[in-house]
Amino acid sequence: MLSTSHYISIAITLLLVTLVGIYAARYVRTIKDFTVGGRKIGALLVCGSLVGGFVGGTSTIGTAQMAFHYGFSGIWFTLGAGLSCIFMALFMARPLREKKVETISQYLATVYGNNAAPWVAIYISLGMFIQVGAQVMAAVPLFSAIFGFDMVKSAIAGTAMIVLYVIFGGFWSASLVGLLKLVLIYFSMVIAGLLVLYFFGGFTGFYSALPTEPYFSIFPGGMTRELASVFSVLVGFASTQTYLQPLFAAVNIRAARLGAVAAGLLIPVIGLASVMVGMFMRAQHPDMSPAAALPLFIFEYLPPWLGGIAVASLLISLVLTGAALTLGVATVLGRDIYSRLRPQANDREML
Repeated sequence: MLSTSHYISIAITLLLVTLVGIYAARYVRTIKDFTVGGRKIGALLVCGSLVGGFVGGTSTIGTAQMAFHYGFSGIWFTLGAGLSCIFMALFMARPLREKKVETISQYLATVYGNNAAPWVAIYISLGMFIQVGAQVMAAVPLFSAIFGFDMVKSAIAGTAMIVLYVIFGGFWSASLVGLLKLVLIYFSMVIAGLLVLYFFGGFTGFYSALPTEPYFSIFPGGMTRELASVFSVLVGFASTQTYLQPLFAAVNIRAARLGAVAAGLLIPVIGLASVMVGMFMRAQHPDMSPAAALPLFIFEYLPPWLGGIAVASLLISLVLTGAALTLGVATVLGRDIYSRLRPQANDREML
């Protein structure tokens, strides 16, 4: 299925991202450099961290799969995340940044007392750890398609890449690679969306290719159900350490707000492109596996050099989202559990 051009562009893309991850390690000297970038992160890297941490398998492959089933309403997941970023910029950036904390647990401890912090840390770490597993499993088909690995080897490879990205540079790695990932995934997915319109012959052909119901309905499951789903995404996004960590790391409140607003505007664009691909594959290949809609489109309809960049970008998205979640778990367990057991621990030991 993959040509030599595919493999060359995949290799170049992965090498570029790996070099950026290794480069990020030079910025890590203290534990605060590792967890919150020394609070030196500007708006651009705040945006890269948020997009890089969120846009993974669910936002791309999963969104295309939902669009294959239900049509345009598949955008609600990424739209909910975008709205959550705007909400955080307007109402959460200032109080979170002013407290100069590194974790949700520490922030809640300022209200409910220090004894609350370890319990919050355990609870949110378990939630993030489950999401890490989901990212690893979503990466399995890509590792299989690219390298011919079986399920076990694919899971091991995905886990190893996640751990390496965190070890090399902590938050600096997550933010710098996240910014590069933003460029790569937007370049490939926006072109994919434009190609879908070209194949359909414009918006008119796109609209006539599938039945109006449910594929062009905003609320196919009913308004209450769909809006409840958006609300759950908004709450989940705004209460996860991984997505609040960029706000903790921002150099100031203005950078936190600008970065969050930019991410809020950009994330739904990925969702829209994925929805268009999912609906196109429904019209052209109605009997295929919905989960394969986006990967198959990349392999079959994009030029090989661009398909290689796109599939590498998807793989990077899955790995970086898993790495960002893992960094959140490591930050919470290190700062709210280990540092309590070892209050005399120095920076070297904490790292």
